[in-house]
Amino acid sequence: MIRSLQPEVMLRYRGIAAWGDYFTPEGRHPDDLFDKRIFNQKPWSVIGSTGLHPGYSFPEDQRYPSVESLVHKLITIVSVGGTFQLGFGPGPDGKFDPAAVMIMEQIGDWLRINGEGIYATRPRMVFREGERIRFTRSKDRKTVYAISMNWPGNDLTLESVRAVPGSEIHLLGVDEPLNWYQHDKGLVIEIPPSLQDAQNRPCEHAYVFKIKAQHVMEQDY
Repeated sequence: MIRSLQPEVMLRYRGIAAWGDYFTPEGRHPDDLFDKRIFNQKPWSVIGSTGLHPGYSFPEDQRYPSVESLVHKLITIVSVGGTFQLGFGPGPDGKFDPAAVMIMEQIGDWLRINGEGIYATRPRMVFREGERIRFTRSKDRKTVYAISMNWPGNDLTLESVRAVPGSEIHLLGVDEPLNWYQHDKGLVIEIPPSLQDAQNRPCEHAYVFKIKAQHVMEQDY
């Protein structure tokens, strides 16, 4: 009946199974959820909260996760094709807890610099290398975003990416392109000494490298 009234309506999978349009796993890490047999069939979005509860957390329950852990969870979810619904609610007086507001503002600060590697991106078949590197790609498949969830040091080596010869590689938030070279073990991105000082880096928590990539290592979906 609902679809006859509004054919473009989207209904949550929970409680209606096959009639649902999207999955909403709650509070589970997406690496444990990634199963192409299931999650490639429908869109999906992980539901999480900033506190112990999806709504308001009273002072005794205000045990907020770190901004870094939430940014890393967002990156991991997006790298395997999902979205992240992060909720928090107002208190009895209608005001939001300042600590929760600060968390959202800091996530927003990170996204203002690195959102290109998150918004409107798609997953790659090779969506991770090791524990600290995740990938996304542009819709037109011309750009790969390598996201390092810690500072990589003097260089970053990526085994599954080949850059277009003569192209530029950028760390989002930094105007100058980075030096790079390709060898048998993969793509090596050199990071200048000036950025080894944390004060000179464009952001905290995770770092996004924008690469114009060749399409030779995999088939993206």
